[in-house]
Amino acid sequence: MKTVSQKDWDRNLKLFEFTPGSQSDEPKTIRLKKPLWTENKAKFITRYLYYFVLVTKHGTYIDGFAGPQYIDKPDAWAAKLVLESEPRLLRHFYLIEKSPRKVAMLEKLRTEQPIRDKNGRKINREIVVQQGDMNRHIPELLSQQSLA
Repeated sequence: MKTVSQKDWDRNLKLFEFTPGSQSDEPKTIRLKKPLWTENKAKFITRYLYYFVLVTKHGTYIDGFAGPQYIDKPDAWAAKLVLESEPRLLRHFYLIEKSPRKVAMLEKLRTEQPIRDKNGRKINREIVVQQGDMNRHIPELLSQQSLA
């Protein structure tokens, strides 16, 4: 049985070969202007909920980290996008957040929601904002509420 030296082992583990002096060991990267996953996750959630409410005509949205991930990027704020999504058929929203600053933003978002749709019909919604740990609030919510 042939043994492998540490030098041979290290050389075989390299993913990319670099010629010394020709380039940096660190590959060059471009910093994204917006967080890719957060923005796409928020868009995915809104598209999913659009089709969900077309089928069910109602529903409940629970968000355990409901505040904006980035204060200056409202397009990546899932709870905001869900509350503003059309048609406005989701009936119950439970928005949970630890940060007092983000809870204040959620409260403001709640007060900004229209009470009538674009056709003048009353929008029947309950929007609950809770400050605290979602690991504590969600089990309480699920045990006390009828979420249909």
